[in-house]
Amino acid sequence: KLAGKCALITGGSNGIGAGIALKFAEEGACVAITYLTDKENAEAVVKKIQSSGSKAIAIQADVSSSEDRKKILEETISAFGAIDVLVNNAGILIPCSIKETTENNFDKTVHVNLKGPFFLTRAVAEMMQEKNKGGNIIFISSISDEVV
Repeated sequence: KLAGKCALITGGSNGIGAGIALKFAEEGACVAITYLTDKENAEAVVKKIQSSGSKAIAIQADVSSSEDRKKILEETISAFGAIDVLVNNAGILIPCSIKETTENNFDKTVHVNLKGPFFLTRAVAEMMQEKNKGGNIIFISSISDEVV
């Protein structure tokens, strides 16, 4: 279904992101995943994809950083020539109560979970429009089951 397509998945070194990367590769897509710190798992996901016959790369990057977002796009385009699917999966949760939440923690959460995906989406959408091919942009989200 995805033969000839390229998927960029943020936060693809483990959990839902890794599962999405593996499934997209199974469906024929080349896959670029990003990771912040878990290089070992990111490389394991890439190796698993490559061993199944698909192409994959891992990019160390912080989606909240404008420089790193540029790096993500450059490395993905360099490796695969295009981005047909963007999956905004990277996210953080700093576990603390509302009373314990610092302004720094709040800002970091907003930058990773909102600002980064917004600006990455904007850049990828512009690329898709320039190529006049369309594409798909997916956002993964979750909610906490407790309010503290």
